[in-house]
Amino acid sequence: MGGSSAINGMVYIRGSKDDYDGWAAELHDDSWKYANVLPLFRRSEDNKNIQDEYHGVGGPIRVSTPPYQSEVTEAFLDSATQNGLAFNPDFNGERLAGVGRFQLTAYRDRRSSSADILEGERLRPTVLLRHQVLRILLSGTKANGVEVVDESGAVTAIYCEGAIALCAGAIETPLLLQRSGIGPADILRRAGIPITLDNPSVGSNLQDHLQVKVMYGTEDSNSINGMQSDILKTDCMPVQKRERLTVGAGVVGLFTGSEPDLPTPDTQFHLLPFSEAAPGQLHSTGGITLSVCSLRPESRGSVHVQSNNPAVRPIIDCSYLKVKSDIIPLRNGLRLLKRIVLGMGSSIASCLSDLPTEFASDQQLDDYIRITSSSIYHPAGSCAMSWQGGVVSSSLEVKGIQQLWIADASVMPSLVSGNTNAACMMIGERGAESIAVALGLS
Repeated sequence: MGGSSAINGMVYIRGSKDDYDGWAAELHDDSWKYANVLPLFRRSEDNKNIQDEYHGVGGPIRVSTPPYQSEVTEAFLDSATQNGLAFNPDFNGERLAGVGRFQLTAYRDRRSSSADILEGERLRPTVLLRHQVLRILLSGTKANGVEVVDESGAVTAIYCEGAIALCAGAIETPLLLQRSGIGPADILRRAGIPITLDNPSVGSNLQDHLQVKVMYGTEDSNSINGMQSDILKTDCMPVQKRERLTVGAGVVGLFTGSEPDLPTPDTQFHLLPFSEAAPGQLHSTGGITLSVCSLRPESRGSVHVQSNNPAVRPIIDCSYLKVKSDIIPLRNGLRLLKRIVLGMGSSIASCLSDLPTEFASDQQLDDYIRITSSSIYHPAGSCAMSWQGGVVSSSLEVKGIQQLWIADASVMPSLVSGNTNAACMMIGERGAESIAVALGLS
């Protein structure tokens, strides 16, 4: 329950005000302006540290600034400010730019996910576990149900007289539409799927944040690497130690522009107080990871089915760095990272990655980026809202199909400038409002 918000890095970032104002301008719909979606963010939030006009109190999603700090986190903050970045006490407040501590969807030693929104609801949902949706059932161009399969292989049709909301994410939602005959006609024909609605936008416009990670050795006290063996016995650990494990995908970070005079930051840094010898395996000695992430890529990819059978792997093309300028925030971010690390002094013992030398050329850095970069797991945009064309209207209803809405990251016209979880929960709130209005419940 809670989808990816139950297993993510918990960093609570809404993005820039300009992200939502840009959506509003593109959609010709002022309801998507930041000032108008801010109440939706606040509605779901229970911020344990900040109470002001930007934050909510009493909502189902617990948000806090974790108490974790060490010599290395303080050295990072100090060095970043020495390198010209202003301290920002709240990335979700008046401005995004600057260096500071991340807020997490967690409080003390417990994470919070979108499943918490169901707690205390007057009308509790019926939840079918271990079922996969095969396709949407359609009567002409009206969605009236879904076909699901359980773990035994039994297929069941579930019919609906009201609204159907898809919240399967930027990969599965377009695939579900395509398996239902809604998508690019040529793709559907090749997959042997009867065409209900030819919409070439379904599965296109795929975007993701690309990151480059650099690991550094530190004193054991500045890292949680040595706590790996304690993870299996978390329940019997003291609360203080469990809180130290609840650090999320970053404890401090920064937002900045890769070039002078950018109106909105296009680069994000995360400092993670651990380092990996291999995926899922921490170093036995102290280490940290610094991640540089490009926030507003222009490259666009796609996700398409090869069959109506969900067990057949789709074709996912993220087209990372297809637009050459997308590499600039990563390249300039690595140069800033080196300056910050240089200013962290003795808190950093060594570089554990094969990062090029201090005065590396653009080509050396670009080669390093292309070899080592990876997804930060923020896919979005594959069923984008659009004023003309696109997949859904600004009310999140699928164009050309009645009674069908989408409320997940796939509807974003462009990526938000930061981690996507908070924006997805806001989109869920907006989708609930739209459906309530359409059904006469509001």
